[in-house]
Amino acid sequence: MTLAPVERRALVFIITLILIGAFLRWSKLNCFLKKSLESNISFQNKNYPLNINQASLEELEKLPGIGRKIAQEIINYRKRFGEFKDLSDLKKIKGIGEKKLELIKSYIAF
Repeated sequence: MTLAPVERRALVFIITLILIGAFLRWSKLNCFLKKSLESNISFQNKNYPLNINQASLEELEKLPGIGRKIAQEIINYRKRFGEFKDLSDLKKIKGIGEKKLELIKSYIAF
């Protein structure tokens, strides 16, 4: 099967577009992975474990899976009921269940 010159040019054009798209996708993914790795490295270099009974809102927000809302809930609970004694106390916070406890338990202390 032979292709006419116009068909060959169209095929080369399509292949070129596919290669450019693949390169752009790869470079975007590579950039994302690099940023993620840098973020993870800087997170691991912080002073952990973090004392959950003394941590500020900003420190709590840096814990994996803990955003501003849950961090504020932790502080509100601490003010209302006193210090956390163990991991099971954290389950009383809305938004913290078994999965989140597993995620943060190596980063916190009491």
